[in-house]
Amino acid sequence: MKKKIIHFHPSSFYSEPFVNPLIQFEQRLKYKVTLVNSTKVNNSLKLSNSIPRKYIQYNLAVKNILFLPISLVNILVLLVKIKPTYIISHNIRSSLLPLIATKLYGRTKSIYFNHGVSYLGHKGLARLGLYLIEYFNCLLASHVITVSENAKKELSNLTKTPISLILNGSACGIDLKLFSKKNIILSSEIQKIKNKKSFILTFIGRPEKRKGFMFVMELWEKFFINDKNMMLILCGTDIQISDYLKNPATNIINMGHTDKIPEVLSVSNCLLLPSMHEGLPYSILESMAMECPVIANNIPSISSLISNNNNGFLVEGHNHNSYFNKINFIKKKSNFKSIKKITNNALSTAKKFDREKFLVGYNKKIQSILNDI
Repeated sequence: MKKKIIHFHPSSFYSEPFVNPLIQFEQRLKYKVTLVNSTKVNNSLKLSNSIPRKYIQYNLAVKNILFLPISLVNILVLLVKIKPTYIISHNIRSSLLPLIATKLYGRTKSIYFNHGVSYLGHKGLARLGLYLIEYFNCLLASHVITVSENAKKELSNLTKTPISLILNGSACGIDLKLFSKKNIILSSEIQKIKNKKSFILTFIGRPEKRKGFMFVMELWEKFFINDKNMMLILCGTDIQISDYLKNPATNIINMGHTDKIPEVLSVSNCLLLPSMHEGLPYSILESMAMECPVIANNIPSISSLISNNNNGFLVEGHNHNSYFNKINFIKKKSNFKSIKKITNNALSTAKKFDREKFLVGYNKKIQSILNDI
């Protein structure tokens, strides 16, 4: 009998890179798959047309509070209608309702796909709230899949529910055909950036303090804002950059949500990731695949990918001066051979997360989970 699967992911935008590769693989296996998002897509974004998609406001956000009881009922109705072989719910705040609904439905298995233990990046009541949600997600799920050894270790202290890691981890592996310097054809927009012959630093991530965005802004104002030979490219930041700077900057390019990240990384001299918390950061894997050196904070999820001075650079203590010194090390032409060795090692690391191998491992893991439950 054909398998029927429901994936729950809150964002129609972020489900494109992190969940759709799984769904497309399942469709290749002739499974019937439905994706349920909590937020509708912006008209400027392109969604995969081949995936049946539904929208239910089930994400635990303040704006959705009044809709949550109705959303729970709607999820239950969907389960009764589709009668899935199993459901997979992604991310912490968007998994509680689907997992409760599946438990109430009682006729299918639930897999909680944890994309990172987010309470580790918070303090106070926010940390407590996220911890409790994580606890109940794990309690309600038949099985938990997570993205890194560090996350698996943390969740193992939280629950007795079985926890798995697929191969070396990640949400869906990395497309090494897309993220390959050999395959890149630059658009006119990125070619113009390259033609300026500046030293290019890139930040990829949401404009949040815990993701390191404010740190990067402070770093830029402190050292580089008046340097015409330096350029900062921001990806994933649909905001007014001027609101975050004390002085105007002509050497910052804000690309917002963009599909040109492989191109950007191909012309970048360095990726900055001063994040205070990560699950398993794709920006690092993508940079490694594009042979772009990475400078990042030495936190568990990042240090599981980067070995300092071997395949990237780790910085202790969230320190501006340390980042500045690492950037200058990369800039020096006399260090070219050292940097080349590091990027070669990084490329070897990225190849361990090859998407095609990951997807085969993903399918085997799901079959194993279903047989064990």
